[in-house]
Amino acid sequence: MVQNVTVQEGGRIEVTVPELRPGSMVKVTVELAEESVTESERAPDQPKGNGLRRFFGAVSLGHATGTTNEEIDADLAREYGRGLK
Repeated sequence: MVQNVTVQEGGRIEVTVPELRPGSMVKVTVELAEESVTESERAPDQPKGNGLRRFFGAVSLGHATGTTNEEIDADLAREYGRGLK
């Protein structure tokens, strides 16, 4: 789940997830949105733009692949057959 939130005074952020039960333990990761980082705040070794994220995406072949049990079994057999190199 990803939620974009605005930082409030004192660095406070608020996230609401109605599906969570009171008392549940959750893991929260906070990442500064790329557009919020100025050049002066960017680490010297951090690339401009989204770095590797600019290559993320999806390709649609127009049909599903590897979705039947037989195709999945064949993929697993092929990979296990390669062994450790």
